[in-house]
Amino acid sequence: HISRPMAALRRWTHTLNQERLDAPVPDFVYPELNELAELIRASLSSVQAALKREQRFLRHASHELRTPISTIRSNIELQRKLDARQGDTPSHKATLERIDRASLTMQHLTETLLWLNHQPDEPLSVQPVALDQLVRDLSDEMLYLLNGKPVEAQLKTQPCTCQLPPIPARIVLGNLIRNAFQHSWEGEVRIVQQGGEVTIINPLPAGDRPARDQGFGLGLQLTEQLCSRLGWAHDNSARDGSHRARVAFNQAPSAS
Repeated sequence: HISRPMAALRRWTHTLNQERLDAPVPDFVYPELNELAELIRASLSSVQAALKREQRFLRHASHELRTPISTIRSNIELQRKLDARQGDTPSHKATLERIDRASLTMQHLTETLLWLNHQPDEPLSVQPVALDQLVRDLSDEMLYLLNGKPVEAQLKTQPCTCQLPPIPARIVLGNLIRNAFQHSWEGEVRIVQQGGEVTIINPLPAGDRPARDQGFGLGLQLTEQLCSRLGWAHDNSARDGSHRARVAFNQAPSAS
């Protein structure tokens, strides 16, 4: 008489999901079990509501940021054209480059936030992506991270076009290249793209801790989540004084 309602409560708890949270709580015979079930449902509903508020905020903030970022970048291009005609001073050019880099960072951030709010049941838009050109473009965008450091970036690419969702591919490669440039202080960063596979190797200072303890964490966690969800092979490791990250886009991405 006692174990059956408790077993039913246990089974009901395991079946709770976003849709079932709004359904009435079943009767588990004993008032104590019914009260416990209601407490469980209320607690999970509170967590779900907080999660929805956070997702709503990220989604709205990301969309609202796209307009001012586009305005900044278009005005930067306009200013460059005006400077090309009228001439500019080195200090003015350096200021414009800093604004340009900041706007690129904001653009990448909004792309990431929008992706985080992508619903799993929504199909991804897949299109031909020139992987070699994407690697070179991202490397050029991130070169400012090597300013003032005795670090040289070596790129080796070959023509390759893959059917990929472009924004997730850009986020993954952008995170890996940014991490490599940001955490290199001397030596050489090697970026090798062969077919649908990209490998990035950067030196680590002697006695350096594992990559996750040096600020690699957030970008690599997002990269791992995206690769896992899209079926892209990915691994990273730190050994022999260097950090190695690899992602292979050979597998066809899933539709979800």
